[in-house]
Amino acid sequence: MYHNKKGFTLIELIVVICIIGVLATILVPSAIGFVKKSKRTADVGTARDIYNDGGIILAEGNDGYFSYISSGGSSVSANAIHNEEADNYDIQIVCERVANDNGSKWVASGSQFDDFAVDMNKIEDAMLPLKYFSPTGNERLTKWIIARRAEETDKVEVWSADDAGNPCFRVWPETDDRYYNK
Repeated sequence: MYHNKKGFTLIELIVVICIIGVLATILVPSAIGFVKKSKRTADVGTARDIYNDGGIILAEGNDGYFSYISSGGSSVSANAIHNEEADNYDIQIVCERVANDNGSKWVASGSQFDDFAVDMNKIEDAMLPLKYFSPTGNERLTKWIIARRAEETDKVEVWSADDAGNPCFRVWPETDDRYYNK
């Protein structure tokens, strides 16, 4: 008597599992790379928006403008690489985005920059968080910083920073190669 049993053999199941494993091994790293690149791209877009918002405040010529170009502020040595050329200079941190229980807001690094930080807090674009935390794997990037070159106090730069508020990568303008291309 012959019984017709339906189903898969153990060999067929093992072959299917092996094929799925090979496909996962190939596709998962690619998917992770696409996610990282999309987060970096989103951060660069956000930094561009923050830069434009700062530029609008400077163009208006109100209290925020005079606050931004005021003298003072401590300088920090910074370096960025753009188009494979190193750019080393001193920056002055004007304000940084600080998160708390009520969300996040721009906080001036010194009282002379208070009016600029107040104006930045009125702009919704400037409230977007960093999405990509570590382009090189060594830094935990958690903050946006608005800075100016020590010798050019009327220009805006947007940097990503670590937990302590130390600038790590210039994100806009001229995105640091180490940030975007890793």
